[in-house]
Amino acid sequence: MKQLNCVLSACVLFFSLAQFSITKADSDCSDSSITTEKEESTFCCMKYSLSQPVLFDNLFRYEVRALSFKDKNITEEFLRSILDFYPHLYSLNLNGCKVLPYDVFARLDSTLHCLEELDLGRTFLSDASIYKILLNCPNLKRLYLGMCRNISLEFFSSIDFKINNLEVLDLRWTRVSSATVIQILEKCPNLKRLNLQWCKNITKDVFESLNLYNGVYPLEYLNLGWDRVSDASVCNILHKCPNLKKLNLEWCKTLTKNLFSRLMNKSNSLKKIILRSTRVSDASLQTLMNYCPELKQVNLSECPNITADILDSLELGHLKYLDVSETRITTDVKNELMGRYRSLYVN
Repeated sequence: MKQLNCVLSACVLFFSLAQFSITKADSDCSDSSITTEKEESTFCCMKYSLSQPVLFDNLFRYEVRALSFKDKNITEEFLRSILDFYPHLYSLNLNGCKVLPYDVFARLDSTLHCLEELDLGRTFLSDASIYKILLNCPNLKRLYLGMCRNISLEFFSSIDFKINNLEVLDLRWTRVSSATVIQILEKCPNLKRLNLQWCKNITKDVFESLNLYNGVYPLEYLNLGWDRVSDASVCNILHKCPNLKKLNLEWCKTLTKNLFSRLMNKSNSLKKIILRSTRVSDASLQTLMNYCPELKQVNLSECPNITADILDSLELGHLKYLDVSETRITTDVKNELMGRYRSLYVN
């Protein structure tokens, strides 16, 4: 009965403050079963209070694996207490926690061996905090920094070590520079997903220098939407990232109608490409289809240079989805394509 009362007290305390994903405690904090075999429970609390002792009840200490404080006004003191008390955390969401000081992680000395996922989007953390996170979280796999406005252009330049386990990095709407992007690729040898959407300090030639480096990069997803990138940069990406599966180039207004004219090697991994509102032409589309035979999804919406003639001449049997909305392609042409290719849906 006493144990039941403790559980009920914890449920009341956590109403409207945090969300938990609770798993069985494992002796090995790096076990992949943490993310795949978890029993999720959501606790909400009606009151925010640091003085409540049940918050740090030993009943939950080794079971809590994921915490979310999205858009909550948590303090540095509270964050320190959480990180000290829950040693097996693998996921922590602090997105929108704008009360946290910019240097909060720079003052943390504890090593978080189990942490694999950290969301710091829309916070005001500094370069020094990011450095300390990467240093003290050796098993970190997913880091989300979207809309962190205090991150400087060259925030990665101070990092003098390899970040071998990082697989996902979100930097959308940040001030990162082209030089920083190249440093990220060099210092994160296992990076698979990179989001650089709307990074206005990235220059057109950001990926043109990739030819200067030996080897290839393991990227599988790259988002460059709304960025200023050149045709040569895009072709270099496809050449140096042979595992790339999804590429987002929507609203990249610096791309020309001859976008894919420099392609030299086939990309057998690319499954999805978004070219919405670009100047890609019929000739470029034909080149793309020839060099990317495994494409399944192509978004050409709002592309004014695409005509019905090229769609009629191309072999589209391998496609599953084609978006030509807001273009010169008529409804009759769309229906004809779907009649010709039974597995293709045309929007």
